[in-house]
Amino acid sequence: MYKSTQFLIVFFLILSLRASAGSTDRQLKKEIDQVSDKLYEDPNGVKIKLLKLLSQNPDADPELRGGAYLTLAADYGMTGNLDSGLWATDKAIGALPDNAYDNMNALKTRAILHRLKGDFNAAEADLKQALGFNDSLFKNLTMEFVILQEYSALCFDRVEYNKATQLLIKAASVFEKVDKKEYGY
Repeated sequence: MYKSTQFLIVFFLILSLRASAGSTDRQLKKEIDQVSDKLYEDPNGVKIKLLKLLSQNPDADPELRGGAYLTLAADYGMTGNLDSGLWATDKAIGALPDNAYDNMNALKTRAILHRLKGDFNAAEADLKQALGFNDSLFKNLTMEFVILQEYSALCFDRVEYNKATQLLIKAASVFEKVDKKEYGY
């Protein structure tokens, strides 16, 4: 009887800890969303607030942390801090679970930052990895379309016009399959 009582006490203690962690994560998500909504209005303020939230919540849900780092990467990219943006995408990839959808966004964002820096080989590697990730786990047509467009733009930058055109044609064929009702078409 004593052991079963101990087990129940420990079980309920674990449940209450999980519930409080969940509510903390919900509050953190709300704060991150509120801060992220101001990305285009006040990128420097967003940067400061996100870095503060990340430092104050080192044990938060990995997808929350990864998403916050992704927003931070976009912020750094918008403000021309490309190396810091790459650092933030690496942090996002490191925080996110291997099967998280945002890994594709992180790879795509990192590819864009590499492209802006002129590191076309690293950009291409990230885009290929993002396409492979999408194909193996999610098969999301919209994401495939977006990644193919970015890959095409990279090829234009490299003056690989035939490859760029082929990728745009492939992107257009993928877009034809996208459920456009989802986007108001």
